[in-house]
Amino acid sequence: MRVSNEEAKKVEISKLQKMLEALNLELDAAKLAKINECNKNAVLQNQFELSVKEKSALKRELVAVDELRKENAQLKVPLDAFEKKCTTLELELMNAQKGRDETMEKLRESEQKCSQLEQNEKRLEEKLLNLEDENHVLRQKALSTPLKSNRPGFAKSISEKYSSAIASRTERKTIFESPTPTKLIAPFTLSLPDSRRSNKLTAERQQVDPVAPMFCLKSYTFSFGHPAISGE
Repeated sequence: MRVSNEEAKKVEISKLQKMLEALNLELDAAKLAKINECNKNAVLQNQFELSVKEKSALKRELVAVDELRKENAQLKVPLDAFEKKCTTLELELMNAQKGRDETMEKLRESEQKCSQLEQNEKRLEEKLLNLEDENHVLRQKALSTPLKSNRPGFAKSISEKYSSAIASRTERKTIFESPTPTKLIAPFTLSLPDSRRSNKLTAERQQVDPVAPMFCLKSYTFSFGHPAISGE
């Protein structure tokens, strides 16, 4: 009986030891699972904290976005006004450029006209100088003409020659607002009868009087607005 009881106790003890070992294994597994869960909880806690921080940052960003929207709404009114002003300025610029082009075209035309007028003036001045030279030569001839020369015919040729020259110059000088042809020819034509009368008297008295042709030529010189050339 004792042997059987001891063996039964040994068997019972062996079973209890095995159960204890199994419980220890389960305990170790539970501890390991707890550690794993703690680690997971720590990771989740960190993620949660990061999420909270991100949420706070997002809230701040949303507030900033709202402020930007408000600023954009406030800036939209002056922006629209600025765009309208830019459009107006572009139109004004186009009109100004168009006006500038027209002005430049008119300026080029004016320059061409001025150049042409200057050329005409130079030609007329050259012609006037030539006429003055001829005037001087004719006065010298008038001074040195013999007593029996044909004074009326000489005065008539001078009258015809310089009357045509004066008329031609008057027609070309109308663009310069020159005196009228009647004003130009009047002194010469008025002086011509005096020269003829003077020549008639000289023919009767058989004397030389060079003053009359000189007076005619001086009147012609004054008709062009230049000082008279001396008879020396």
